[in-house]
Parts: sequence; structure tokens; C-alpha cells
Amino acid sequence: MADPQTTNKGLFVPPNNADINAWDVPVNSNSHALDTLAGGVTTLNATGLVGLQVLTPAQYAPANLIVTGSPAGLITYQLPGTGPNGATPGPGGFFFVANQTNQAIQFGSQTAGTVAVVPAGTNATIVIDPNNGGRLSYTIPQPAAGSNGQVQYNNNGAFGANGNINTDGSGNLWLAQGLYASLVDVANIYGQSGNGIYVRNGIATPDLAVSATSGTIQLDARTSNVFKVGPLTGPITYFNVLNALAGQTVNVFFQQGPGGNATITWPGGGSWYFPGGNPTPQLTLSGYAIDLLVATYMSNWGVWAGSLITNFVSH
Repeated sequence: MADPQTTNKGLFVPPNNADINAWDVPVNSNSHALDTLAGGVTTLNATGLVGLQVLTPAQYAPANLIVTGSPAGLITYQLPGTGPNGATPGPGGFFFVANQTNQAIQFGSQTAGTVAVVPAGTNATIVIDPNNGGRLSYTIPQPAAGSNGQVQYNNNGAFGANGNINTDGSGNLWLAQGLYASLVDVANIYGQSGNGIYVRNGIATPDLAVSATSGTIQLDARTSNVFKVGPLTGPITYFNVLNALAGQTVNVFFQQGPGGNATITWPGGGSWYFPGGNPTPQLTLSGYAIDLLVATYMSNWGVWAGSLITNFVSH
């Protein structure tokens, strides 16, 4: 009669007076199993896989799991609902996971709904058991050090704020009401109640070069507030600025090519307004001439109010 096995890792449990003159068989087997648990590595090739993938005892015996390849969709690796000896509940344990794929991978148990999500390119320590499923090791929330509504780091490095303020993990600070600041020096920006935001040492918007040099040119106001168009190779047959925030101002520099003579056609339908009875402004037509469009989007009216400052020259 074979020795019974433990539920989680399949270790042999000899009963009293079992394995007489053969005790080394289960003991050696258990020694190898413990060595695998402590130092073994399972590499899971996720290429082309999607959906639920139930791990075998040989795969979940080591505590080190490395997931490689390119999945075809979301994968959830599960520990089976029964142990190596067929006993229930199924196995559990802690695992060191290295997700080397290009997308998030989930880990859980066949008998519980909770899963631990390990993002792409991330190493994590997870715990799985048949009653609670999978979860990351840091399940205790870290409260922010400041009062509600304040933006602060606590002693554990957790970022605390209300739902309108967040970070993207790359040094960028996002405000839900439309202000975006990249790599802001927080020591040089401060607010004063009722008086807006003050910035010390200046703030700049990088200018964005536009690849189109003729034909239809539509700028995306989400990408910058300052654009460079040209040198122009032909007339701009249609020009517009899309995705602007209420009150957003853009500066657009137009530069003629060596031959000049490139004209511009503005949108119709009263969506653009210019000074002086709203005449239609035109670009300076001489070679290499530079003109500047300064325009503000008035969302309540659904129009751009702009001015074309023409013929910039150096002095």
C-alpha cells in the first residue's frame, strides 16, 4: 500500500511501522520535493495561450514561476481543485512570479474566484489557497500621511490624494480637470486659495513639429499647445485644430518653403473668428516667410477666436 501524500506539495506521509527496511524511499522522495520547492524553477511558455490554464503538480511544486512568450489574450493560471493525491481542498502556497510577457497575467485557484494580477514585465510575490484564491503579498492598504484631499507621500512611499489627482508611474502628475504636467518640480509650484496656481521658475510647452506640409492639416490639441508647420510644399487646402479643452490657447507657426505662395483655407460654418469684422487672413507668400496663429478655444460658443500675426523677420 502506497504511503499517503500531503495535499499541497505531494510529500509522502508514512504511517506507523510503514516502509520497514525501505524508509529511504519516501524520505529521499520528500528531500527532493523539498529541494524543488525551495530552489526549483518552473518556466511557463504562454505563447499563443488564452483563458484558464490549470497547473500540474510538477509545475506548481517549485515556488519560482517564470512566465515567458506572447499570450494570445488574458491568461489565468490556476492551482487545481484537488491535491496530488486527489484530496480536497486543492493545493496552495506562496510563489515568486516573474511575468516576462507583454501583458498582465492572473493567478488563482479552481475553487475560489479571487485572482492575483501580475502586470507585464513585473516581479511579484503572490499567495494562492483554495478558499481565498490568489492575492498579491501586499494586500494591506497604505494610508496617505496627510489629511483627506492633501497630496502627500507616506512613510511607505504610497501616494495619497483624492480621485482627481493621480500619477502614471513615469514621473507625470495628472489632474482630472485637464491640467497635465510632466516632471513637475513640486517645490516650485504652489496654489493659493481663490487665486489659481502659481509656478515659480516658469513653465513651458515643448513645440511639436507637424509632418504634413500641404493639403489637409489637422492638429491635435491634446499633444501640445505649440506647433510648427512647414516648410510648406503646397497650399493648405483645409486647416483645423481638434480635441481642445475649454479655454485652451494654441500657437501655430507656419513657414513657407523656398518658393513661397502656399495659401491656407480655414474651416467654414463660423467655427473660426478673426479680428476686424472676421476677414479671412492669409499667409505671407514670400519664400521662407513665418506667420504665427494665436487662437483660443471658446467652448461655450464652440468657436476658435484667433489672430494671424504675419511676416516674422529677424533683426
